[in-house]
Amino acid sequence: MDFNDALLQLVEKHCGENKVEDLKKILNLPAMKLRQIKFSHGSLSSQKKIEEGNLRFHFELMISFCKTHLKIPKYLKFLIDVIDLLINNGEVVVAENVSSTLIILALKQKKQKKFAAHGYLKRGEIYLKQAKWEACSNDFKKARKIFEEFNDNNGIGKCYNNFGLMYAELGDLGLARKYFNKSLDLFFQTKDEIWQGKLIMNLGILETIQNNWNEAISLYGRAIKIFSIFNDLKRLAEIHHNLGMLYKQKGEYQIAVEELDQSIKYSKSANLLSPLGITFLERGEACIHLNDDTNAILYCDRALEIFNKLMDRLSIADTYKVKAIILKKLSNYDLAETYLLISLRLNEELENRLNYGETAFELAALYRNWGKEDQAREFLLIAKESFEQVGSSENVKKICELLAA
Repeated sequence: MDFNDALLQLVEKHCGENKVEDLKKILNLPAMKLRQIKFSHGSLSSQKKIEEGNLRFHFELMISFCKTHLKIPKYLKFLIDVIDLLINNGEVVVAENVSSTLIILALKQKKQKKFAAHGYLKRGEIYLKQAKWEACSNDFKKARKIFEEFNDNNGIGKCYNNFGLMYAELGDLGLARKYFNKSLDLFFQTKDEIWQGKLIMNLGILETIQNNWNEAISLYGRAIKIFSIFNDLKRLAEIHHNLGMLYKQKGEYQIAVEELDQSIKYSKSANLLSPLGITFLERGEACIHLNDDTNAILYCDRALEIFNKLMDRLSIADTYKVKAIILKKLSNYDLAETYLLISLRLNEELENRLNYGETAFELAALYRNWGKEDQAREFLLIAKESFEQVGSSENVKKICELLAA
């Protein structure tokens, strides 16, 4: 289903079948069809700009139509769904703008203030993906404050979960665990099983980072039962992705590939762009270990295309690291070094200590292969310090063994 069709479904959901038929009539007017003409002359880039302009015009027309035909509370509910649709389709700039619009409209009317909390929450999630730590933290705080005014434990729980995600990205696993557990307690109180499963899965991710395989597998097993009962395709995509990561870290690459392929299947079924990009990247990395360099590069390039569209700098930095590993394997040390140094800088700027340590470790491995022992030792020490900060004891042990060799 393309974006316009999905948006029409939202219009029908909120405005009703009769209204959506009225909207379709407007979209089929001759004047509207003129906008869809494809010119036989001109460059492909010009054609693309025309098509993008048509999509944007139809989007704005549908939003205006709903604003005209819906009362303010229903219109604000509609905007929340629109933001989710935009994010899933990689339209993050427009999603951020609609989130800001939702906040402004909701704050103008006291009775609708709670919708502003949802706007802050959505916008904060966009900033989180872009590693804008201060901006996302401020939005989550504002959302939580409003949810607390309304005694909305579900909303507060979602804020705590996002704080947990933020601290996990920053490498503070202790604070991440604290917020995930606070969120889980609230969702047990509200009896929201889907969110219970999500938090159990997030706790499993923390165990995976610390190489606590059995604990992670146990948590993932609990979560997958919940997601399967509700046939939640998005969460099933996420859980199989996380299992793929776990088995990849364990060195069980064939099982990892099977899990990642399951994740890709669910992501495609649910039209989930961000999870698809992340899983393409993991799939590429798994291919390296299976000596399938051609597909490793292919999957990395597909992932990078999605991350650039989403402006996901964290994942872009990860992709550069994986591409460097492939280039190192092919003995293209100069280009591998370039990719790793860019990845290292991005992770430093984004304050991602875990990824910074992983990238420094890969630089050390590259320099060792290259015969540059002094630089290899320098980056091993940098990686060791980063892993110590995030509590990744297995990685610290591995580096100590390499330094002693």
